[in-house]
Amino acid sequence: MVDRFSNLVGLFLGILWLVLCVPVGAFELRTGKTVLIPQSERIEGDLYVAAEILVIDGWVRGDVVAVGREIRINGRVDGDLLVVGQVVSIVGRVGDDARVAGMVVTLAPGSQIVDHIVSFAYSFEAKPESRVGAAILSGYQIVLGGEVVDTLRAAAAAISLEGPVGGVARVKVGSGGGSPGVVSMFLPVSIPTLTPGLTISDSAVLQAGLEYQSAEEAVVARGAHVEGLYRLGTEGTLASEPTPGERLLGHLRDFLVLAVIGFLLLWIAPRWSAGMVDRITNGLMQSALWGIAGLVAVAVGLIALPVVVILLAFALGYLGLGTLMAVVVIGGLLAEGALGGATWAFATLVAPVVLSLVIGCWLVDRLWPQSRQGPWLELLCGLIVLSALRLVPFIAPLAWIFAVLCSLGAVCRGSWSSRRSAAARPAGA
Repeated sequence: MVDRFSNLVGLFLGILWLVLCVPVGAFELRTGKTVLIPQSERIEGDLYVAAEILVIDGWVRGDVVAVGREIRINGRVDGDLLVVGQVVSIVGRVGDDARVAGMVVTLAPGSQIVDHIVSFAYSFEAKPESRVGAAILSGYQIVLGGEVVDTLRAAAAAISLEGPVGGVARVKVGSGGGSPGVVSMFLPVSIPTLTPGLTISDSAVLQAGLEYQSAEEAVVARGAHVEGLYRLGTEGTLASEPTPGERLLGHLRDFLVLAVIGFLLLWIAPRWSAGMVDRITNGLMQSALWGIAGLVAVAVGLIALPVVVILLAFALGYLGLGTLMAVVVIGGLLAEGALGGATWAFATLVAPVVLSLVIGCWLVDRLWPQSRQGPWLELLCGLIVLSALRLVPFIAPLAWIFAVLCSLGAVCRGSWSSRRSAAARPAGA
């Protein structure tokens, strides 16, 4: 789960970087239900499009940034391509990088992307005779029948390598959650049906070798040409077990990181930290229940925010408000990144520290009931206990989940109490 989240974050940051770093220069904005760039048309600058259907048959000398339901690039784009759509088809030539997100992404025979393609899609298919400079791909299923000139990075539940790859290929195959047959019923185009896992067909040529992570062995056809096949460590099937010394160093590193975060938290926000400990100590189950509600709210926000942004972009594009559309898209990307980053930081750094303070407070009160050593000793005692719990495999994830729920619940309870107090003040005045 963490690996998939990392892939999603990496793709999101790449798209965000491209959106924010598009050079300011001559550009053209097109909006409407259907936007068609005919074969005879040549656009000298960048092209920004918000439409239900976009078809580019002509020549764009700059970048193309587009949001739509169906996007088809038949012509030529000399600059970068950044598109988000339900169905994205590239038939022509992209002279620089391509950043693509959609349900179905297809590279047709004869298509060419000179530099990198970064894609996140439920189904990605590069058909035979297509060509990309290098590829970073993530989604549910990936079919690579075309040529990858340089390196390949891919992560999906089902991956089929069917063409030549000039550089090193690194592939991560996860568990196959969901049924492609059910999802394909709701797609406007047909997609390949793949068996979960890694398949290397007899037409594949991996000139610099393949490194892959998977719970299952790759299925390699007899005619496949693979210079070197290396299976790396994964959960359940480790290529090399870490030594006891490496494990100890890893736990010591985690201990030091949490100790630094804890000391900074106590130094910068001592009252907030004390309030968190007090709310959890005096209402453990209540905090956990609030934490479940807060976790659901965060998940709904992460899912709903991009949907709302896309709908607003469509509406503004249809009304011809292109400037507001760009502001909404960039603002939505920033908000999504801020919410996701804050959630990750809180869950991995703050929540374990808060749980350590709660454990340490409980221990100090029982071991030295007459002593007031302050929160510093409580933090150290709690971190030692938490580090010991993390040595037990089945307890470690439970302790982390418990820490996240209680800490998030304490934040929600504190916010709710503050709002109620603020609302009650005018009435009592």
